[in-house]
Amino acid sequence: MYAQRARGLKLVGDFERAMSDLDEAVRLDPTDATFVNIRADIQLETGRLDQAIKDYTHSLEIDPTNAYARLWRGVTYGLNGDLDQAIADFSADYKSNPEQKGSAADVAGFLKPYANGWLLGFAHLRKNDAKKAVAAFTAFVRNSIDPWILTERGRAYLELAEYDQAIADFTQAIARTSTKDNFYFAEYTPNHEEAFEGRATALEHKGEEQKARADRDEKLRAVPKTAREYRGRALIRLARGDYTGAAHDAEQAAKLDSFNWHWAHNIARSMLARSRSLVNTSQPAVEHSSDSLIVPLPQTALRSLTQEKTVKINRSSYQVSTVDFQKSTVTLLGSGSLPTGLNIFETAAQRFALWNEERRLQAFDQPYAKSYAIIAAIDDYDRVKGGFFKQLTGMVDRAKELRNILITVGFPEQNITFLPNEKATSTNLNNALFDFWTGGGRIKDADRVFFYFGGHGAGDNGAGYLITFDFDPDQYLRTTFLMSDVVDRHFKYINADHVLVAIDSCSSGLAVPGSRALTGEVEDPRLAEFRKLALIRADRESRARNLIVAGTGDQKALWDTGGIFTRALIDGLRGKADRNKDGVVQYDELTSYLRERVIVEAAFKQVRQEPTEFRATHYGNGKVLFVLPRTE
Repeated sequence: MYAQRARGLKLVGDFERAMSDLDEAVRLDPTDATFVNIRADIQLETGRLDQAIKDYTHSLEIDPTNAYARLWRGVTYGLNGDLDQAIADFSADYKSNPEQKGSAADVAGFLKPYANGWLLGFAHLRKNDAKKAVAAFTAFVRNSIDPWILTERGRAYLELAEYDQAIADFTQAIARTSTKDNFYFAEYTPNHEEAFEGRATALEHKGEEQKARADRDEKLRAVPKTAREYRGRALIRLARGDYTGAAHDAEQAAKLDSFNWHWAHNIARSMLARSRSLVNTSQPAVEHSSDSLIVPLPQTALRSLTQEKTVKINRSSYQVSTVDFQKSTVTLLGSGSLPTGLNIFETAAQRFALWNEERRLQAFDQPYAKSYAIIAAIDDYDRVKGGFFKQLTGMVDRAKELRNILITVGFPEQNITFLPNEKATSTNLNNALFDFWTGGGRIKDADRVFFYFGGHGAGDNGAGYLITFDFDPDQYLRTTFLMSDVVDRHFKYINADHVLVAIDSCSSGLAVPGSRALTGEVEDPRLAEFRKLALIRADRESRARNLIVAGTGDQKALWDTGGIFTRALIDGLRGKADRNKDGVVQYDELTSYLRERVIVEAAFKQVRQEPTEFRATHYGNGKVLFVLPRTE
């Protein structure tokens, strides 16, 4: 009775009462793994992953052949970030209990290809082992020629730079219009949006640009339209770890019909809500007083200090008092106080960064070793075909100014690609970004990539386009830069850890999935949090896919004298966005500054313009940051 009522409560989303009934059912019959499995399912849907793993493990202790518990424990391990344990569960030999009869005996055989095939393939892809992913997906395809899995195997072939194999899989996926031979996916009709995108990518790598553009045109017509298409894509996105996309698709499916399919939505929503622990620093730190400083330094630096009497911190002179090789510190004498955050320590031959937090100094490692930028801007729209767009002024000059600012915050001049006016074509913009793609990109050592475009933009039926110099009104899809490509393609395939895209154009908000305006001004208590080195390290150590645009949705953007958004961006990177003056402009500081500055300036001109930001957190919770040159 308790188990039956718990199932009903679970279906209507009353998880707490369902858990209470299941606890009682397990107490009354501790040998029935079914009750434990249902309880584990609820723990999983509500984001209590450790408890779910514990229950699935308990179920396997009751019945080691319980295929359902093993498969879902693997899923839960994957969601919890333990991909090795997930792979172990998915790789297990799913054999039925010889004592089981009927449908119970069939469960293991039914689940085996899903565990040993597509789930195992997804786990290997998430571990960046495309070769093993191909093998797992191939094992599944032997049992069911499924278009979803063909698309995933095509993605794995892309990672291996096996473009002909990838094209073959994507082509076969596009040719199939149903999943009727696949029981599990019977209710999830495929759409071919990602297959067209994947084939276009492979064609680009083979130099077949015309075919690639034709596929991208087809992709625009292949977006999900039915609840079944959205359900299928939600399931795939969940397996990839794209919880934002999975939750969105499940919501769209629910809007289109009343099919009761909430578990994937619940899991995705729970995963989005889970907070990630901050990275703690293990770097030694030492206190300082107003008249002396004890500074941690490498041994090589300490040896040079035995011959020096003075050093500089932020260009202020300090006298060398004692050098302690055992503790790797130097004691300095001086009356100057150090600002909170970043400080620059200079000897005659070397330069080091130090972090001051709560009157404690510690070493500060530069967050990026290889930074690259692509800066594109257009003024000369009078030379663009069709005459649809007004001449702009100041965009190229502002772009040059932005380039110069980036050089001061860690972007070597030789690593900046500058594309003004006639150089800012759709092909050049895409090719510059392709240089950073996995599976054939020219630049493989980037850890930070910044992309900026300043010029005209346009929107059509909810899609946004950057108007590049090669714009042709008769072929506008092929001669513009699709804003959606930023999130759908470049965020996905760029190999750098951190990517920031900034767009100053009309309709730029259409680049943002589910556009939202930037949050309000940062309050004082939050400013204190910005100073925490642990937070800065956490922002850096997780992958980042960040996007900042000049407006919300299809809003116009003021472009006079180079665009108010671009001017604010330049000033922000000069240091005005460093709200707590710690020498580091963090992403949240930058977006807060942009919002305040742009909204006020636009309102003064009686225009509504609200910058928008987006972080693609399914790639990671990281945030791009900029280290300023200390001058005080």
